[in-house]
Amino acid sequence: PYVYLSALVYGNYNPRSVVSDQPVCIGEWCPKNYGGRYSGRVNLTDAIARSLNSIPVQLAQQIGRERVAKFAQMFGLPLPDKPDWPFVIGAVEVRVIDQAVGYAAFANGGYKVEAMPIEQVLNGAGEVIWDRKKNGPAPKRIVAEDKVQQINQMMNAGVERGTGTRARLEGIPAAGKTGTTQSSRDAWFCGFTGNMVGVVWVGNDDYRPMEKVTGGVVPAPIWHD
Repeated sequence: PYVYLSALVYGNYNPRSVVSDQPVCIGEWCPKNYGGRYSGRVNLTDAIARSLNSIPVQLAQQIGRERVAKFAQMFGLPLPDKPDWPFVIGAVEVRVIDQAVGYAAFANGGYKVEAMPIEQVLNGAGEVIWDRKKNGPAPKRIVAEDKVQQINQMMNAGVERGTGTRARLEGIPAAGKTGTTQSSRDAWFCGFTGNMVGVVWVGNDDYRPMEKVTGGVVPAPIWHD
């Protein structure tokens, strides 16, 4: 979603913009879609909902790899300034808390979030001497609200009719994105409702591949529950 949102912000794109899902190579790196098939002309909403890999690669080519990386850094992802190209489809190490911080900025309308475990500090008499809401850093807008609304609508499509349908909550609007790395070593679902952000990762601590586990198969139902 960071790549798609950067396309909405820096490129001449909107959620209905039509792009071509087709084979793409950058040098010897030729990422493929899950299942190896391509869909031809699709709009950006369908592309993110269906987790098509060629589209964010093409968008990042047009926008610029460094610009996309810098944009994702604003959301709290610890990326290098010039990461290797596979980062645009998630092939870069991030922590669960990093994703939670990033998705919180989607959920709150475009304000940067700082991960902090302390809400209040009380003295021995029970009096509040520090309160995060009052004394913490002031909210800083990092992306326009209308652009955040667009990406959230796109990620809602992923939950309603895309790879994240097993995360769908009856009667509660939700948005999110599945993720699966090569050989199913990592599987993710990152999502949010109007009240809460939740991030689920599954994998083996020794980096062994899992058996055909994808973000929509295991993490999405965990997130739902």
